[in-house]
Parts: sequence; C-alpha cells; structure tokens
Amino acid sequence: MSQERLSVLSGFSRAYVSSVETGRRNATLDTLEVLARTLGVEDWELIAEPSALDRASIEGSEVAPVPEESP
Repeated sequence: MSQERLSVLSGFSRAYVSSVETGRRNATLDTLEVLARTLGVEDWELIAEPSALDRASIEGSEVAPVPEESP
C-alpha cells in the first residue's frame, strides 16, 4: 500500500506516515493501532523484528531450508 493511500485511509497526513516509516518521528501506541488496523495487521507486527524469511523476501534472496531433524 502506498503512503498516500495509507494516509487517506488512516486519516494521517502523507508527510506524517512517511516520517514514521523512516524513523524521523516516533508513533504513539494509539497511532500504531490505527495504522495496523488500516493495514489489516496486528499492531505488534509493525514493531516486531523481521524474521529471516521476511528479510529474504525484502532483500530478494532465498532462505536456505532448515534441515529436518532425524527421529
């Protein structure tokens, strides 16, 4: 979703959404709840550390499969 669309749907200005996304401003918990609801995700997902799979999808690389344990 674009910053413009997120700003329209959430009621925040595009400049504010951009500044939160880039870390120039800190969002309050109330703001995180509104943004999460607008994006259709849980609020904790906006502040969680990305997993290896998430990082790989962002970077466009593949994640090595995890070896299965022997019984």
